[in-house]
Amino acid sequence: MSGNTLKVNPGADRVTYTYDCGNGLTSVFSLQVLTITRIKQVNLRVNTPKKNEMPDETVVILDNGADVCDAKIYWVEGDGVGGKPITGTFRPGKRYTLQVGLYAKPGYKFSKDTVCTVNGRETEFSWTQNDDTEYCAIKHYSVSLNPGGFEHDHTMEMTHDEYSHWMECPICHTVQDTEAHVYDNDKDTTCNVCGYVRSLTPGGSTPGGSTPGGSIPGGTTPGGSTGGGDGGGAVVIVAAAGA
Repeated sequence: MSGNTLKVNPGADRVTYTYDCGNGLTSVFSLQVLTITRIKQVNLRVNTPKKNEMPDETVVILDNGADVCDAKIYWVEGDGVGGKPITGTFRPGKRYTLQVGLYAKPGYKFSKDTVCTVNGRETEFSWTQNDDTEYCAIKHYSVSLNPGGFEHDHTMEMTHDEYSHWMECPICHTVQDTEAHVYDNDKDTTCNVCGYVRSLTPGGSTPGGSTPGGSIPGGTTPGGSTGGGDGGGAVVIVAAAGA
């Protein structure tokens, strides 16, 4: 104890101390120390919106597959932040913004070194400190999901990272069917779906190589455009706040 402050040694997971209550009485207190883990990386994967449709799925893949934060996701019209969420379908010629708020769970914190990606592309955070305990992103980097307003065939290719695989159009980066890798057991190294090969080490797994997946031909999007349709598009804005 230092005055009214209890100091804990680095690495300690529990603190036990005796308090002098006076008159020959003492009390013993035992406190568990909550270890704070800094979140290294958050990976977000979202579908490219199509004309007259809402995105059918938004997949949030978190730091090393761990459940380290919650996400609040909604779409607004235009490029601004904090607009009214839309409830209908996307309209031709309009731009929309996907807002994603990330909230660290107990035991985890974001930092200025946290890396965030959207559909495989890195997104920058600008951080401010809130009450000396939380971080909140108030400046956002926008990632355009507009494929350019041209007609093309969606030839979906199997894509993966070390935690999951999905089908993705290499032109407009529309994402479908994201799921975790499937192994026969904890000792199996090859995903039964995409052929990704992981390297296993004692006490955990380390990402390994991969086997390229196949491709599935798709159709042509009506109206000459995907993304926002008729020259429209979408922008992803990522916000983050520590719990």
